[in-house]
Amino acid sequence: MALKNIRIWRLIIALTLLLLFPGARLFLLLFGSSKISFCGFRTLTGIECPFCGLTRAFASASTGAFSQATANHPAWWIAGASVLFYGVLLISDALTGKNRYDYLDTKLPWLPYTIAGLVFGIGILRYFW
Repeated sequence: MALKNIRIWRLIIALTLLLLFPGARLFLLLFGSSKISFCGFRTLTGIECPFCGLTRAFASASTGAFSQATANHPAWWIAGASVLFYGVLLISDALTGKNRYDYLDTKLPWLPYTIAGLVFGIGILRYFW
């Protein structure tokens, strides 16, 4: 029973990850013209955080505007590739019952933190470009 629950949760998480690209597009269509900032850091400080622009970048990439995506956040492709990778990995695990995610997590536990650090670091560096 527990294995079935894990498979269901992995499928839900995978579908959520894979819907980030079209979800970002829909989000911007609905709220893009609004002057409301959904970033807590930006709301408090008035400064874009290192992750600001990723939603706009994902929305641009989902329409094929890759140069616009890069202008919104230079590291969108790192975040996007990791979202797609983990989404496909979790769907594969949910459908086959294998535990590739657990295997990856035990062999490379630092990988998600490294990816987040790269996106964060490039987000910081873009202030100086």
